[in-house]
Amino acid sequence: MQAPFDRIRQKAPTILIDGVFFQLANSGIARVWRSLLQEWVKNGFAKHLILLDRGGTAPQIAGINYQLIHRYEENNSAEDSFLLQEICDRYQADLFISTYYTTPISTPGILLIHDMIPEVIGADLTEATWQEKSYAIYYAARHIAISKSTAQDLHRFYPQIALAEITVANCGVEPLFIPSKEEKIEEFRTAHQITQPYFIIVGNRVGLDGYKNGIHTFRALSQLPDRERFEIVCVGGNPTLEVEFANLTEGINVHQLYLTDLDLQAAYSGAIALIYPSFYEGFGLPVLEAMACGCPLITCRNSSLPEVAGDAAIYVSETNPTDLITALYQVQQSEVRLPLITAGLSRAKSFSWTKMADTVAQVILDTHADIQSDELQPLPKLPWTQFRKVLLQKQQKLVNLEVQLSTCQSQSDAFQVQLITAQVQIASMENTKFWQLRQQWFKLKKSWIRSNKKLIY
Repeated sequence: MQAPFDRIRQKAPTILIDGVFFQLANSGIARVWRSLLQEWVKNGFAKHLILLDRGGTAPQIAGINYQLIHRYEENNSAEDSFLLQEICDRYQADLFISTYYTTPISTPGILLIHDMIPEVIGADLTEATWQEKSYAIYYAARHIAISKSTAQDLHRFYPQIALAEITVANCGVEPLFIPSKEEKIEEFRTAHQITQPYFIIVGNRVGLDGYKNGIHTFRALSQLPDRERFEIVCVGGNPTLEVEFANLTEGINVHQLYLTDLDLQAAYSGAIALIYPSFYEGFGLPVLEAMACGCPLITCRNSSLPEVAGDAAIYVSETNPTDLITALYQVQQSEVRLPLITAGLSRAKSFSWTKMADTVAQVILDTHADIQSDELQPLPKLPWTQFRKVLLQKQQKLVNLEVQLSTCQSQSDAFQVQLITAQVQIASMENTKFWQLRQQWFKLKKSWIRSNKKLIY
């Protein structure tokens, strides 16, 4: 059987990847794409890729061919599409892949779907970001999802996309995520002054409309009768603990840390458990990382979480603190803890970035071959071009209105400054002898006029 990179040497399509997400955030999605690029360098697939680097924000990986382009602006997404098409034409690109939701005009696209969070939780889908997501889903000739759960949700909200046509490519785990030796764990604890057994929380604690459900963890911990025996290690997320969470930490020492992967490995390995009570996940990378490090897992039975964790987790209610409190004590019992660790280590071995990279590469090759043989028809060029032109006109009008509004605001601000300056000048003049004599003169003048009127009449 030929490897994907062997087949691609025969057909040699040119593939443009828009690295836009690296400009937007350094989160799990960025880790996924960074790992895929690294794998494609290893197997030679990267020789046929051009990574569009938005304003120098992409990670520098030896062996990747970069093209520096303009930064992405959400309020100019339609114009961005035409600019992307110019780049596709320049390189005679066969396929376009975005790390988020950008699209060109006519070059066929493949879309990797990381989650359906806004659709599932009922977020405002009229917001520009989610509208562009919808456009990208419609534009794509092929769709890849990072979990079966995400694939099912994609089909549920976009039933015109057949579930059988969505390829599932599970995320992987970095090779360095393995159980740390005891001395490494002790070094980590000493470096961060962690003196008590600790639970670990990784990533965003809130998320869009609160879907990460971090508040559930802190409510449960605040009700532990012996909570002073435990500490909490929060890795990533907001740089300061959210106020509503901090109000629940009386008697508990909380460590807010940003860690390298090596330190995160030690943090997982030394924790009592990873607490991950999310309402929804597209995959859940911290779950996989924790299992690979021998860290027991407490999570919820929804979305992709049981698909990733399998039997290597204690599953709890997303809303019942008593349920979570029970799990926090259960996970400390050796008869519960040791089987979870064993199951997690075994399950983590079934996920790899190499496997994911090969799966995505295969979809790229198959899509290119199907388009070449007319077995797959991309979105018709004319309607899409007209749609983006209409959107471009709308966005330009909005930009012009914003400029006019900004100009009016500047003029208003300038007038306010002039008015305040005049008031200050008047106030200072009122204290001068000249102004006082002037006031007395006007009083005398009025008095004289009144006196003369009486004489006349």
